[in-house]
Amino acid sequence: MKYNVLFCAMILMVGMMLWMGCSGKTGTEEGMAEAEKAAPAEIVGQITEIDNHANVVTDIKPDAFAALGWNLNDTITVEFEDGKKIDCLYVKNYGDVPVGDYLVRFGVDGSLLKVAINEGYLAEMLKIKSPGKVVLRKMQAPASDQ
Repeated sequence: MKYNVLFCAMILMVGMMLWMGCSGKTGTEEGMAEAEKAAPAEIVGQITEIDNHANVVTDIKPDAFAALGWNLNDTITVEFEDGKKIDCLYVKNYGDVPVGDYLVRFGVDGSLLKVAINEGYLAEMLKIKSPGKVVLRKMQAPASDQ
C-alpha cells in the first residue's frame, strides 16, 4: 500500500510537470518574445566601395529587405561604423526625394544597396570610408492614440 501511494504520487507529479511544460510558454520564452518585439529588425552589411558620385555601395541585396518586409517609402536609419547615423527614404530613383535628402536604393541592376544624397556627395560629406560596417534599421511609425 505504501508503495502504491508513492507510485501514484510520483505518476501524478510527472504528469503535472509534463502538462505544465507542454502548455503555454515558459518565463524564458515569454521574455524572449518580448525582447524580439522590443529589438528592431536590422540588417548588417559591409561597405564595398564608394562610387564615382560618392555614393556608399554596400553588399546588402534586395532579399534582405524583402525578408523583413521593408518596402519602398519606408524610412531607414543607416548607422555607419564610426557611429554617424542618418535617416533615409527607401526609394527606387534618386529623384524620388528632394535635392539634398538622404536615400537608400538598389542599383539599376537591382543587385546592391546604395546609400546616397540626392545631387550630393554623401561619402565626402560624412567622411565615410570603404570598407566599413553599416547597420540598417527601419524606423517605426509613431503609435497612434486610438
